[in-house]
Amino acid sequence: MKASKKRFRIGAQSDPVEFMSWLLNTLHGDLRTSKKNSSIIYNCFQGELEVVKEIPNKGFFEKRENGDDQNKATTADEHADVILETCRMPFLMLGLDLPPPPLFKDVMEKNIIPQVPLFNILKKFDGELVTEVVRPRIARMRYRVTRLPQYLILHMRRFTKNNFFIEKNPTLGEFYAFLNVIGFLNSSKKAGILLIR
Repeated sequence: MKASKKRFRIGAQSDPVEFMSWLLNTLHGDLRTSKKNSSIIYNCFQGELEVVKEIPNKGFFEKRENGDDQNKATTADEHADVILETCRMPFLMLGLDLPPPPLFKDVMEKNIIPQVPLFNILKKFDGELVTEVVRPRIARMRYRVTRLPQYLILHMRRFTKNNFFIEKNPTLGEFYAFLNVIGFLNSSKKAGILLIR
């Protein structure tokens, strides 16, 4: 309790993803060596993610609306309709986005609890699927895992907050006892998987 500054207490319910993130970062901080800022935690759980962000170029659309001469020779970087930004980010856990639950009940007037195979949810990280992002600005994102850790920790984003309450997505993720992600994530390295629900 003291180490978490009373964020996590015995007998009080809290978010397991938040707890796991805090635990890994705290253990890394306590176990890291002076050279390379490395620890056994990063050696076991840290992977690398390539993020490609496609941002609409406002200048391009403004000139098109104003009727500026489109036949002028211009550099592609300044006046392309889309700006591409690529970066590589380390990660300790991968967050999986669940599809939204159905709005309507089935014919028996019961709520349907959808089930989605884990491979369908993991398609977000194949480098081809485009995810639309609104904040901080409108962009299209593509994610690709470039380096798998020894142990891959996945968590499903079940809870979404809006202005009034916290919504829980009841969708179930189907996964098998043995999951081979080698071919899927374009990596030759094997990884053990820990799934936090």
